[in-house]
Amino acid sequence: MFGYSQEEIDDIANKKEQVRFKYNALIMQIGVADNLKIEACEYFVHGALRRLKYVNVCIDNIFELLPINQSTIYDENDIDKATIYLQCFYVNLSGIIDNLALALWLEKGLDCKEKDLENHKKIVFENTKFREYLSEEFKKYLDTNEFKEWKEYKKNFRDAIAHRIPVYIPPVINGKTKEPINPTLMCHSLYGNESYKKISADKCEPLYFHAQIIADFLSIEEFINEFIKEILIK
Repeated sequence: MFGYSQEEIDDIANKKEQVRFKYNALIMQIGVADNLKIEACEYFVHGALRRLKYVNVCIDNIFELLPINQSTIYDENDIDKATIYLQCFYVNLSGIIDNLALALWLEKGLDCKEKDLENHKKIVFENTKFREYLSEEFKKYLDTNEFKEWKEYKKNFRDAIAHRIPVYIPPVINGKTKEPINPTLMCHSLYGNESYKKISADKCEPLYFHAQIIADFLSIEEFINEFIKEILIK
């Protein structure tokens, strides 16, 4: 039930290696800031790209602390540290989208009061007024089921960290031997010290964290590239 096959380990390790190159490619896009208004540039460079750095650091540290192919049991302190990085990962992942929404809002010249920047619930891509200023291609991307589902899942994890039960890596026990085994799952359930069966029964919908954070990085990479195409439209 738990763990990865060797084929999956090789595939995830290969994608993890690609993350480093993809991250460097995204950071090189900082020159795009020259096309932005000063206010928008702040949110793109000092908001989104800085958060992207933290996202990349979190991935590196999670894989270093909890190697995907380690056969011995993970150290409990390492699991705790990796959990902290997971929480940082999801907060900043969500923040990137917020920052890019603010950048695009300001770039498009929409009216924006100071209180809107402090409490930016109105400055979201679902805002009807905002969407009037977006290209048809970008709106089509935002309306895809894949993007909407990913954005909602990401928001749920961020909200859980900020307001409810934070995402974490639960300890796992082998159902037959009753021995601990390396966890590959993350969730935000009240029942962290129970078995996967107990966790599943409480509908926390755990995810395989090594594979998931790689998939999340690829999703945010795609979003940033779509954002860049949008701001280059004149």
